Amino acid sequence: MKYSEIGNSMFQTSGEAYGYAKAYFQVKKDQVKLEIAERSSKVISSVLTIMVVALFVGVALIFGGVALALYLATLTGSLVNGFLLTAGIIALMAGIVFVIRKPLITNPVIGYIIRKIYE
Repeated sequence: MKYSEIGNSMFQTSGEAYGYAKAYFQVKKDQVKLEIAERSSKVISSVLTIMVVALFVGVALIFGGVALALYLATLTGSLVNGFLLTAGIIALMAGIVFVIRKPLITNPVIGYIIRKIYE
């Protein structure tokens, strides 16, 4: 073999290696994009599911609050007193939830989102 043939062969081989490396990095880039899309879609779908469930729970609580107010109104003999007692009960429950919100709501939500992202 002549030196020129060896040189041409070496350049051809290095060109092929460059092409393979370029293709490899393109595949890796596409894989990362797909993983990001998958993880973000899981997080978004989880958040939307939680929002829909929270909406239904909220509606149920509103109807339950009205029913409790009407029941207390029959016990107290006054519609105003029934609704005021119900408002007081709800305010007391909201205060309790506010005081213990970190271990009850914040920490579990943060943990859930982090698990979904790294799932």
